Amino acid sequence: MQPFDFNLFRQQVKEATQNALIEATRQYTGEVCAFALYSDEGVLTLSPAVNTLSYLQKQQAEDPDNTEYYQWSPAEWKNEGNLAIEDFNQLSALLRNTVLGKTYTESFPRFRENVFETVLSVLEEMRKENWFQNMILVFTLTDYDNPRQESNWIKRLNDAVHAENFRLWRHSWG
Repeated sequence: MQPFDFNLFRQQVKEATQNALIEATRQYTGEVCAFALYSDEGVLTLSPAVNTLSYLQKQQAEDPDNTEYYQWSPAEWKNEGNLAIEDFNQLSALLRNTVLGKTYTESFPRFRENVFETVLSVLEEMRKENWFQNMILVFTLTDYDNPRQESNWIKRLNDAVHAENFRLWRHSWG
């Protein structure tokens, strides 16, 4: 069995993320305020999401009691999963085939951790390369409930003020 090529996966995630961000900034010129990559606990998918400032402000105005929710929840953003579709479909197929075919060489929890760490390191690298200027950056999992882990991911990807705002909000509801 051939081991999963994390170096190649890293390159593919970075290219797909760049393509998604380029597409988003063209589609929403001057409006993109947040970018996310999200997966699931089964590591079957990887998808992008972006939010725009005008969409965020509209949602927050309509529901002022949940402003932080709209800021940090990619499922509520302007564009979820509809950027660089071919790139992310290929990445998701690779992950799904690897997981369902059990072709990873380490334990599943270790494989999952390595996938998530690879995605996070790509986002961190791209943040340093100024791909995400003035944007909230999120990595999350669908239907996931681990406030400590989520806060750690947000802390890695954002400045201290945003990370603390997320931590306080996330811990306030469970």
